[in-house]
Amino acid sequence: MISFRFLTARQRKTLEAVVEIVMEPARGRGSAELAKSLGMSRESVYQLLLPLVRSGLLIGDRGRNGGYRGAPGTASARVSDVLGFPRSGEPLEDSPEWVGRIERLAGNAVLQVFDSMTVGDLAGELRATRSAPTWEI
Repeated sequence: MISFRFLTARQRKTLEAVVEIVMEPARGRGSAELAKSLGMSRESVYQLLLPLVRSGLLIGDRGRNGGYRGAPGTASARVSDVLGFPRSGEPLEDSPEWVGRIERLAGNAVLQVFDSMTVGDLAGELRATRSAPTWEI
């Protein structure tokens, strides 16, 4: 099987952070806590989540009891919207038409998958794996 990476490292970290935040909707997640779980600096977490705060997907409160929380509807947000997947269908570089056709088909297939998944779906999967028993012998 051929393996492709469809997400950049930044997109993966963004998705991880948003799912972590949605896991416990009543509790704000501080940048220090998120930085530790994501293996990045607090400033990097801030830069990563700032576009989502500006778009209204997350709420970012400053101060001692601050942190990031999901805005109403965050759990039902499509993964493609969280990641900011483009919908233009334009090829990224100059290439022969037949290569552009393959890129468009593959891009549409990936977009369809990410459109069908919500942040809440991913949080549910994460919750299930964290609560599953581990067997050590």
